[in-house]
Amino acid sequence: EVYDGELPPEICPACGVGSDKFEEFVIQKIIFSSNKKEKFLIIGGGIAALSSAENIRARNKVCDISVISSEELLPYFRPKLSELISTDINMKELLVYNENWYKENGILIKLGVKVNSINPIANNVLHDNNESMDYDKLIIANGAYCNIPAIEGSKNEGVFTLRSYRDLIKIKDRVKETKNCVVIGGGLLGLETAWNIKLLNINIYIVEIASRILPIQLNEEASEFFESIMIKNNISIIKEKYVRRILGEKTVTGVEFEDGTRVSCEMVIFSMGVCPNIKLAQDAGIIINRGILVDDKMRTSINNIWACGDIAEHNSIVYGTWDASKQMGAVAGANACGDEVYFKPLRRAYSLKAMGTEIFSTGEMGLKEKDYEAYLYKDYKKYVYKKALIKNNRIVGSILVGDTGDSVKFLRSIKEGFSKEEFLKQNII
Repeated sequence: EVYDGELPPEICPACGVGSDKFEEFVIQKIIFSSNKKEKFLIIGGGIAALSSAENIRARNKVCDISVISSEELLPYFRPKLSELISTDINMKELLVYNENWYKENGILIKLGVKVNSINPIANNVLHDNNESMDYDKLIIANGAYCNIPAIEGSKNEGVFTLRSYRDLIKIKDRVKETKNCVVIGGGLLGLETAWNIKLLNINIYIVEIASRILPIQLNEEASEFFESIMIKNNISIIKEKYVRRILGEKTVTGVEFEDGTRVSCEMVIFSMGVCPNIKLAQDAGIIINRGILVDDKMRTSINNIWACGDIAEHNSIVYGTWDASKQMGAVAGANACGDEVYFKPLRRAYSLKAMGTEIFSTGEMGLKEKDYEAYLYKDYKKYVYKKALIKNNRIVGSILVGDTGDSVKFLRSIKEGFSKEEFLKQNII
């Protein structure tokens, strides 16, 4: 998240981390400008769509910008949804911008409207109310949906995903009558969701098909360390099991696994990743794979159509993260205007604030330890774990559990290619 100000905010408005996780960033001044009276149409209501609109308006003050969103809420901080399960909803803090901002910037935003089809020959789209809208330039940023496997009982009352504000409201209503909840998926979002339900004094079971929690973000030792924190907080962890079916005739009563074992519950939340909403683009003849294929400028296979955010696939990667979506949106908007801006692949960094602790990891995880020199600090009493990985005299990876105050320093050390000596001079491990 980019925050405009001389000092960082005490709490990040996007994800809730503290001011110590921010670093100074100088935004380059936009030189390019256009006075073409073009019609820009953006499909989607997330941060990618909003970032596209912002960057178009920054370059063209006279064009028409329309945003069509299937959601009924103005663009909001999606990463905050899990946190709001256990707290009150403050719309001023949830929304990225209020309604006046869109009026002041001449951006027309249609809420609660679904686009049924795109006609790239006629350069128009058709809404679900049979209204048609023309465009000169189109940006597709209609995101992704949560994956729910087609198993018995998956449509029962009490089965949820957490992807939208609408999902949040349904979950907040259900937890009022819930004593036991099963969260299927032990990734970052699943853990955040589980923790915020746990804060409401609800028993939590986390189901992970892998042999350990967070296998992508942590090495084996750090996973074991983190799991001990989860157990300390009375979180039940079920690993290496597949869900056969959701129990209950109409409403959830439990979960049954492939081995026949069961867990009783009144609520199930699937958190098994997302799938890009590719059907709209596919029906329009735009080339897709897992997502819409885009080049470094976010251009699709059709010249006047761009794609960005969770729907876009760049160099075989669908990022599915807030920061990537925001950057992709900026690139799409800039290039749709006629500017020349390129998307730079992001250095992946993972953070989690849940289970009464914090996690940060980035770079290489050191799965083959013989290839690395490692610096390790562990404090079992304070539940603190820090590990830095050195390869060819350069720091290439880091994992922090319990104390992530120096995460920016670790990230900068990797990004700038610090030598072992430069890294150790910081005295952060």
